[in-house]
Amino acid sequence: MQMTNIKLFELAAKAYGLYEEYPEPDYTVEATPYGVFVSGKNTYFEWNPRDNNSHAFDLAFSKLHMKVYPGEAYCWDEEVADYSTRFCGVCDEDENPDVIVATRLAIFRAAVAVGKEMK
Repeated sequence: MQMTNIKLFELAAKAYGLYEEYPEPDYTVEATPYGVFVSGKNTYFEWNPRDNNSHAFDLAFSKLHMKVYPGEAYCWDEEVADYSTRFCGVCDEDENPDVIVATRLAIFRAAVAVGKEMK
């Protein structure tokens, strides 16, 4: 069964820590088909690692400490939150010839996999 965009963004945001970083009622974290929206205390921002370079690379390097190999299908060892599972996000040139777009998509897919495994 294929997941909706909302569920995919929700899982990626969970891996990033948005739900823990901005708990309700002070903040609202809402996944939509186009990203995650965080609002509260005079702040509002959209988070979309699938379509935004800075969000994707912040997710990959700052939060999840991923190893990214553009142009290669490589799975990485996830060391966050004591997981021993290997996570992989692959997007090949047939799917998207733009290496940056493909890399963002691979990062997003790996974050979704991490989010699925989190309790």
